[in-house]
Amino acid sequence: MHKIKQIPEDFIVKEISNVTLNNNGQYAYFILKKKSYNTIKAIEIVAGSLRISTKTIGFAGNKDKNAVTEQLISIKNGKKEFEKVSLKDIWLKYVGKGDEEIYLGRLKGNEFNITIRNLEDKEIKKIKKKAKSSRIFMPNYFGAQRFSKNNHLVGKAITNGDFKKALELVLESNSECS
Repeated sequence: MHKIKQIPEDFIVKEISNVTLNNNGQYAYFILKKKSYNTIKAIEIVAGSLRISTKTIGFAGNKDKNAVTEQLISIKNGKKEFEKVSLKDIWLKYVGKGDEEIYLGRLKGNEFNITIRNLEDKEIKKIKKKAKSSRIFMPNYFGAQRFSKNNHLVGKAITNGDFKKALELVLESNSECS
């Protein structure tokens, strides 16, 4: 049986941003790299360390906890010096300034590097053959971050075309991302 997400380094996510940088603007943009934190918790820790409100920090997407992730964040009236903050498994890298706050959904997409463990030889050969012939596109429909703790039931409902049931299951366990 194959396994994913055994360690954070097995699931690497890099957000693809669509933010335009310039030399001015009231927002400072940083790459937030984190390991073993969900986005909300990482933002809270960064804000606390910098002694700023979490409301001044914008981000485009919630990233997984059990992963190593990179995403662009905006900090209203932020300073380049913020990248010097020293936190356990959270890093900031200043990339520039701009006029727009980053908000949920403001991204082109995500790039994933997923390590799959315990594959059988025939599965490895199939993947290698497919990878040589074309890019592998995979829908991003798994994990509590997507559909709640009922993920498997939601996926089944979607596959069966029962979108009402899928929505009910998501809403039933609407909780913090893992």
